Formats: sequence, C-alpha cells, structure tokens
Amino acid sequence: MGDTIKYLYEKFILRDFFAKIIPGFVILLSIATILTEKSPIYLITLVPNWNTHLFLLIAGLSWVLGFVAQEIGRWFRVLRTEDPVNKLITLARLKGEEDLKHQRERHVVIKEATGNLAMALVVLLVVSLVKIPNMILRVSVAIGVPALILFVRHRYMAKRQTEIDIEIEKLINKNESEKNPSLSE
Repeated sequence: MGDTIKYLYEKFILRDFFAKIIPGFVILLSIATILTEKSPIYLITLVPNWNTHLFLLIAGLSWVLGFVAQEIGRWFRVLRTEDPVNKLITLARLKGEEDLKHQRERHVVIKEATGNLAMALVVLLVVSLVKIPNMILRVSVAIGVPALILFVRHRYMAKRQTEIDIEIEKLINKNESEKNPSLSE
C-alpha cells in the first residue's frame, strides 16, 4: 500500500491532480462561465451528472489547461519555475539521501499546485467580477483571498526549495571531493 501511494504521489496521479487538473478545471470553469453566461457555482452543480466519458474528457482538458495556468504565471513573473533537465541531472548525481530527494519533490509539488491554482483563481476572479458585478465584494473575498494565500504559500515553497537545492549541491560537492581529493585542493 505504501509503495502504491508513493508511486501515485511521485509519478502521476496526485501530482497531476493537484498541480494541473484542479487549476485547469478552474480555468475551464472560467471559460465555461464566459461562454454560457452561467455562474461558476451553477456550472459546478452539473458535475454529478457527468458520465465517465465526459468526466475523462474534462479531466484531460483540465490537465492541459493546468499548463496554461502555469504559463500565465510565468508570463506575469509571479510563479517560480525551474529547468527540469538541469535538476534531474543534479539529483542523479546525489547518491543516497532519499529523504532529501523526497523532501525536495514534495516542495516542488506543493509549489506547483499552489502557484497554478492561485493563477487559475485569479483568472476566475477576473471573469467572475465581469460576469457578476453586483457581488464584487463577495467574489473578491471568496476567490481573491484564497488566491493571495496560495501565492504566499507558493513563494514560501519556492524559497524552501531553493534552500534544499543549496543543501543538495553542498552534499554533491562534499561527496565528489571525498571521492576525488584532488578536487578540493
């Protein structure tokens, strides 16, 4: 059971669900609000009526739109992202230290999820303010405050991830200098 949860967390489902599908669904909800003239709350009430095929289609589309939320954040320079190839090379050089690798991965997932959802909520906030102008205060508080909290959490996780990356680099340098003493001279 523990290996199954670890696989789901590290490989696909949990990471993609929290960091891509949920934010993407919020973006899809924003698009549907614009196209249908219905409130986001009304559209959410339709979810239980979906069949399996529609659910899978919406989940797939939401996953793709999760990347859109992430790119919006990059464009506006409010989300911190990384070069995954360089990080994979660095992590491959770190032998052992599975706890540290897992801790870093956890921070990356939380950072992505909070940042992408915050961006998606900002999109929904703008759409809702345009579509429901008579509820500006309620909409601003209901959507804007969680978005702000998520942005703050995203920044904290990005900072923490940087600290872990520095720790990883130090361990790699230490391990390499122990293996090859001529490097440390």
